[in-house]
Amino acid sequence: MFDEPGSTGLTGGDVAAPLFKKIGDAIMRYRATGRGIDQEPDLRLSLRDWPVSENDEAVVHVEVGKVPELKGLALKAAVHRVVMAGGTPRIEGLADLPEGPYLVQGQSPEAGGDLSFGSPVKIKLRAP
Repeated sequence: MFDEPGSTGLTGGDVAAPLFKKIGDAIMRYRATGRGIDQEPDLRLSLRDWPVSENDEAVVHVEVGKVPELKGLALKAAVHRVVMAGGTPRIEGLADLPEGPYLVQGQSPEAGGDLSFGSPVKIKLRAP
């Protein structure tokens, strides 16, 4: 419990929320993996902050359990489709390219194949 978090204008939620998040994340990680707070933090990917390209679609139909077609898509759209299908995107070639936007040149496995939940889908990029 926090009582009077200070005279800096912060409220109790401003002070308690970050601590609660850290504790909650550690509890969830422990329940899922059996490892405690000392584990490296999870990598987080937020697509809402990425620039929108002209070929991003507002509504996309992706079949869960099937590898989606990614060639020619913007990186954001490709990652979104892989996640929606249940896969884990693995991006190749990003370090070798100038600053984006990026387009998908190739993928592995090929589109249409079966995709187990969490299976990696390699996304090879090119500059437009």
